[in-house]
Amino acid sequence: MLAAKLRLDEVDPDRTDFTRLQDDIAQIGQSRIVDHSLERLGRADTGVILVRKIWRRELQALAESRPLKSWSRPAEMGLIKYGSAKQQAAEQVEN
Repeated sequence: MLAAKLRLDEVDPDRTDFTRLQDDIAQIGQSRIVDHSLERLGRADTGVILVRKIWRRELQALAESRPLKSWSRPAEMGLIKYGSAKQQAAEQVEN
């Protein structure tokens, strides 16, 4: 599948655990962990820097068995809808 030689609909569902297959593909497809030690981040990278600091802080808390940050989304921000743009447009027409 990763080499695009096999499609999902060509896999026998009676002999394959699709959840495990999808997990394996996601993990293998991510490739190696990149060494960021030589990066030179600038002003445009402030979002990247912030996310990395949050990850570092949360992973350190997890390793030390300290409580993690409780994340929530304010109600006024609404719900995030997933799906194709075509599907979302069809739902808007229905409503």
